[in-house]
Amino acid sequence: MNISQSEPVWLQLGDVLEIHHVQLTRFGGADGIRDEELIQSAIARPQQLYHYEDETDILTLAIRLGVGISQNHGFVDGNKRAGVGATIEFLLLNGYFLNMPNDTTLGALFEAAVTGNMTEEQLADDLYPYIEAA
Repeated sequence: MNISQSEPVWLQLGDVLEIHHVQLTRFGGADGIRDEELIQSAIARPQQLYHYEDETDILTLAIRLGVGISQNHGFVDGNKRAGVGATIEFLLLNGYFLNMPNDTTLGALFEAAVTGNMTEEQLADDLYPYIEAA
């Protein structure tokens, strides 16, 4: 899934805030931003990987974004949900989607990566079979 055209479409702060809001509306939780700089830092993670390490794999970039949002805890609540949502949205913006039969599988895999029970590379390996072009 390497990007052969121009630079990926990156999520912006407003996109991530909207994703977080949708997740809280859908599933509940405390609203609020704990530290906007931590959210911005997570948003920059895949861009740094792309620009400084020449990473072009769209799933790797998406996971770098989502795990960063989840681990940085910039929101009062719903950090992992926002991270998963950002991963999915980033893939969609760049022409791909996850075709997974069960949302809880994605949540469990993401939880394992966020808590350090699997690496981001292992998460990508587990998700590759579910990636499809949009």
